[in-house]
Amino acid sequence: MWLAAPEMSDFGLQVKDASTGACTVLRVSPTSTAAALKQRLICDGIAPPASQKVHLAHNGRMLKDDETLEAAGLVLVPTVVMA
Repeated sequence: MWLAAPEMSDFGLQVKDASTGACTVLRVSPTSTAAALKQRLICDGIAPPASQKVHLAHNGRMLKDDETLEAAGLVLVPTVVMA
């Protein structure tokens, strides 16, 4: 009998604003991309709407827009820094 791999469920992600030090926790899907997370931060008012660019870093490197949160290692260490 063949069993499908279990789907990864949403997880809590801590987003730290580098300019203010404020932290926010969001429920996100591991299959979401960095670009989708940036858009959500803007739409939820966590990133200032006047921002033209939102940068996300994890473990000392910038996340690429097309990179999934799971591929970036955020499932294991669920914290990003927003600048």
